[in-house]
Amino acid sequence: MLVQGMEELERKSGFVPEFHDDHIESISITADRIEMVIRTEDGPSRLQKRNGARFKLIFQGVKEFCFKGAMYGTVSIILDLLFFEKPEGVEARLETSLGTEGFVLAKEIRIEEV
Repeated sequence: MLVQGMEELERKSGFVPEFHDDHIESISITADRIEMVIRTEDGPSRLQKRNGARFKLIFQGVKEFCFKGAMYGTVSIILDLLFFEKPEGVEARLETSLGTEGFVLAKEIRIEEV
């Protein structure tokens, strides 16, 4: 699995977060680590109620990253958050509803329930 902890999270919560329409609450960037806290939202296509569940994506061993656009308030509603395996590690690509976009290339990505 590209994101460590996803299977455990699915067993515990009963669903795999897809992140579409969820909100980025915060992004913390340090020397080789990025932490992104995401709050889930229910949508019309959601079969399970999960409004307000919070997850932390931890990008450990960050090799490269780039974020563009405003990163606060309603501009942080996620359209897509996709993960790709690369020779250098795992890449996450982010696109939000009103402008923030970018990528993180890290040695590993882990997800935890907050």
